[in-house]
Amino acid sequence: RLERQAEQGAKNRQADAASVQFWQDRCERIPGPPQLPRLKHGGGESGRQRVDFQRATALLPQAEWEQIKHRAAALQVSANAMLLAAFAEVIRLYAEEPEFSLTVTMSERPVTRGNDFSGVVGEFTNILLCPVNGTQKQEIAQRASEIHRELGTSLEHNGLSGLDVVRLLRKQRNDPHLGFPVVF
Repeated sequence: RLERQAEQGAKNRQADAASVQFWQDRCERIPGPPQLPRLKHGGGESGRQRVDFQRATALLPQAEWEQIKHRAAALQVSANAMLLAAFAEVIRLYAEEPEFSLTVTMSERPVTRGNDFSGVVGEFTNILLCPVNGTQKQEIAQRASEIHRELGTSLEHNGLSGLDVVRLLRKQRNDPHLGFPVVF
């Protein structure tokens, strides 16, 4: 059933055979999600601790953002790849394994010449799985370059949606609950 869903998703996205083959081969090498520390059950009347999630935000001063963009340009990577590399290093501090995959969101809002989609309302988000390989001793510049290459290669083979890729991974690993909850 999962294979049919992935096949149907591929047909809906007009996937070419090369993209399907690319992701089937690549699924063998994609690491799982980062295994991060979790609270143990216990405490309270229900046996569970109350967990409060809070969103944290911060603004980067313009001068620092310009430095990041300048450094990224010197490395011939996107500023997003540089930020994703830094994010991955923070996740790596807490992850059980040094290799893992992160979910990267991307917009797939239709953009074509001559068509005005400005009045269209909808969810146009897709995901890419970004493997983070290497060791903790790797420099951030090297990690950013690897991430930039990974994302570029994945975008070249976008005939399958990110959810189709997760379905393929679930089937291949015989794990219907496999998910990639850490999102950049």
